Amino acid sequence: MTTTFTEPAECAGATALIVVLPTTVAEAFVPPKLTVAPVAKPVPVIVTDVPPATGPDDGETTSGSGAVFDMNTNNRRPTGWTSADAAGLAIFPGLIRYDETFGTAEITHAFRVTVRASNGYVWPASHAAGTNSSALPMGARLRLKASKNISGFTPEVQRLFRAMKRYGLIVADNGSDMYISGTMDARWNNSVLNPAFSALTADDFDVVQLGWREGVAPSAPTNVRILR
Repeated sequence: MTTTFTEPAECAGATALIVVLPTTVAEAFVPPKLTVAPVAKPVPVIVTDVPPATGPDDGETTSGSGAVFDMNTNNRRPTGWTSADAAGLAIFPGLIRYDETFGTAEITHAFRVTVRASNGYVWPASHAAGTNSSALPMGARLRLKASKNISGFTPEVQRLFRAMKRYGLIVADNGSDMYISGTMDARWNNSVLNPAFSALTADDFDVVQLGWREGVAPSAPTNVRILR
């Protein structure tokens, strides 16, 4: 299955639901004969590609970079490696998805978020894309404050916001301020989503204890703020 995302017009507000531009996320089963070492069964992977700045000629498919993630493990990218996201993370697992939002079960994962500037990286990120000493690192986790009243939103939006309270957001790339990404799906109702996300600001989030870095013990964040 291959899904291509395109970007809609930017909406007002500090926080908005957007899609990824332009990113292709593909899920495929790679037969053992295509792996370097024999395996007992096919290895499911996610491949993320970033098309080049200029489009391919008619009939051609061209990618500027790619990243392969083995879904049989929880391994991260090697230290220093990037992906379609500057942080080196897989994009698809951090997207807001229609089927989850309008499903019956709670959403059980964090969402990817972009920020204006960053400073190094912490796990699970593997790559840095900035050195702003007042900014968060790639891989930092934000969490919607438990005290944030979400009762006035639709049940579907409340489900999204509950996930933000429990699992939070992971800084995945530099970009627009506090932008949370979703899959491209014609069923989204932006007249509901945009006002709901615009009602959140960076001040509604806490910065959770920063992630682990090799040789450095985890520590509570100091002298950092969410640039907006």
